[in-house]
Amino acid sequence: MPLKKKRISELNEASDMKGFYTIGYRIINGVRTSLKFGLEKVQTALDNMLKATDDAKSATSDMRQLEATVEGNESTRETAESRRNASEQSRQTGLLNPKWSNRENPIIRSTAEFTGNISDFSVLPSTIVGSGL
Repeated sequence: MPLKKKRISELNEASDMKGFYTIGYRIINGVRTSLKFGLEKVQTALDNMLKATDDAKSATSDMRQLEATVEGNESTRETAESRRNASEQSRQTGLLNPKWSNRENPIIRSTAEFTGNISDFSVLPSTIVGSGL
C-alpha cells in the first residue's frame, strides 16, 4: 500500500517544541561534524524570557505605586511643614508684639497656666524678649 502524501497545511500544529530537533554541524578538531539540536532548549529560553518580562512589568508597577505613595506623603509633609512655619512665624510675631497684655502673651499665659496663677506675672513681653527667651 503506497503512502498517502499530505500537504503541510493538512498537518496538526504542535503546541510546544518538545521532541523537535533541527540539524546542523559544528567544526570539531577541524572536522565538520553533523549534530542535532533540541528545539526544547529554545522553548525553555523563550519561557524564561517571558517570565523575566512579566517580573519586570510587575516590578515597574510596584515602583510606580511606591512613587505615588511617596508623592502623597510628600504632599502631607509639605502641608504640615507649611502649618508649622506659619505657627512659628505667628509665635515669633507674638513674642515681639508689645501691645499684648500679660494675658494675651502666649508664653506668659502658658507659664501661668502651668503654675495656675496668672496674677503672679507682672512681666511685660518686652522683658521676656530682651531676656533671651
